[in-house]
Amino acid sequence: MKKLLLPLFGCLLLLSSACTKDYIYRYEVEQVSATDLSAQKGKLKTPEQYIAILHVNLFNIPMSSNDMYRLSQVYQSIGDKEVAQEQILSNFMNDTNPDSYAFQKGYQVVKPTDSQMRSNLSAFLTDTYNRFYLRYPTEAELEWWTQYLNAYTNITPEMVFFSFAISNEYQYY
Repeated sequence: MKKLLLPLFGCLLLLSSACTKDYIYRYEVEQVSATDLSAQKGKLKTPEQYIAILHVNLFNIPMSSNDMYRLSQVYQSIGDKEVAQEQILSNFMNDTNPDSYAFQKGYQVVKPTDSQMRSNLSAFLTDTYNRFYLRYPTEAELEWWTQYLNAYTNITPEMVFFSFAISNEYQYY
């Protein structure tokens, strides 16, 4: 009987160790958005919003309600909205022209000098993105602008501000 139990016990031991459950390991990747959600702006600014926000972005002071009313009337009277925006922006930026809004109000656009801009392009671009787009630039945007400004030394801070203020992203919030 002892001889019979020993092989039977050996078979049971082999069967119990051979019948282990195989575990299936699954590794999943968490979904991550590759774009900055703050850049997903979907609402078009009204003419009044555009003018008021542009005024604060350039001069760091709010616009009076009378000036706001007058400029929104000008904006509405011009058929092509892009032309209206460019005209108002140009009038804001020309603080040395006696006929401009900025000169008549005694306002100056808050901007760095050309040498200040070029001495630290990364800081200038980051500040400009925050100022106009309310977000930080991506590495690709920072690299593109840095290469562009290094290649074209005649580009001024005013030109950079102008390009940001008429861009498609600036039109939305």
